[in-house]
Amino acid sequence: MSNITYIFTSGRSDKVNNKNYADDFFYGCRYLSKDFDINIIEFSKVNKFFKKIEHILSKVLSLPFYVFSLLSFDKIKIILNSNKIVLVSESTAFAILPILLFSKKKRNIQVYLFVMGLYSKNLNYKFASMLHKFFIKFLYKYIDKLFFLGYPEYLNAINLHQENNKIFYRPFCVDVSFWTQYSNTENFMNRDILFIGNDGNRNYELLLEIATLMNDYNFSFVSSNTKLTNSNLKNIKVFNGNWSVGKYDDLYIKNIYQKSSLVILPINNSYQPSGQSVALQAMSMGKSVMISKTKGFWSEFDFQHKENIIFVDSNDANEWKKEIEYYFENMNISNQISKKSRNLVREKYNLEKFNKQLVLDLNLSNTI
Repeated sequence: MSNITYIFTSGRSDKVNNKNYADDFFYGCRYLSKDFDINIIEFSKVNKFFKKIEHILSKVLSLPFYVFSLLSFDKIKIILNSNKIVLVSESTAFAILPILLFSKKKRNIQVYLFVMGLYSKNLNYKFASMLHKFFIKFLYKYIDKLFFLGYPEYLNAINLHQENNKIFYRPFCVDVSFWTQYSNTENFMNRDILFIGNDGNRNYELLLEIATLMNDYNFSFVSSNTKLTNSNLKNIKVFNGNWSVGKYDDLYIKNIYQKSSLVILPINNSYQPSGQSVALQAMSMGKSVMISKTKGFWSEFDFQHKENIIFVDSNDANEWKKEIEYYFENMNISNQISKKSRNLVREKYNLEKFNKQLVLDLNLSNTI
């Protein structure tokens, strides 16, 4: 029996048994726990001195160097007794690297990493470019398989590593049994527009410009970003929170999705697949998604403009305004986009498919 350890930064251990949360952000952890012993480790608090060192390293190298966040006796003991380790984000990968340096080969531990921006970092200092690439390549040696959620970043990794037989494209999938409408009614056309997100690639300035231009529409923002929470626009309702903190569980967010007519995601141009989870959740709920066309959009194979998604290739708020008005003025087209997006997610971005593939990727199929 494989002893599997999942390592998260934070916010999972207290949610994993809470059915008010969908399975999306557990990356197969819940699914595998039915047949295997699963440990969950999260980052420990780090004292101010070591936290300062982590901050300096991360800033200079443009990498998440939280190298002291797993260095406790209890956590190290769990890691060393594991057969397989699943790392959820590159932050956890660099945190575990000091332990792997001295133990991986000796103990024959298999390590797997879900990549979420490691190969699409903007450098803070150009002089550190060689060190940045060195540490990525160094980390690569200690990972058995890397799973990429976005196709463009997957291609970046293929180009960087000469030996790339450890690199796999595994798009993010959602729990379609959770993210479903309460009824089969058509999309609400009540001028209620929803935005959800906290990551640094969201374009909050553009979002506020759009809301300012469209004061006869109602906007709901689920975010802890201060630019949004400090807004005093009368047509905006802000739900101040983020997923990790857990102020609003997924069931609460599901109700917000249900009441919206359209989900918009203005995003800065980056290779990181920003907005992926929100877009797929909304689509699974039968909600149309309007999103920036970025170089990091997770997959261009399945998504077509005004077929099952609405792309906006502009940072001009007036262009977004035109697209939003067109959406609400053409109800038949809008409902077709909603239906096709829902069908696409349920067919190709279904978490059940993701989980079955994970069993194969972790070489567990013969042990179930």
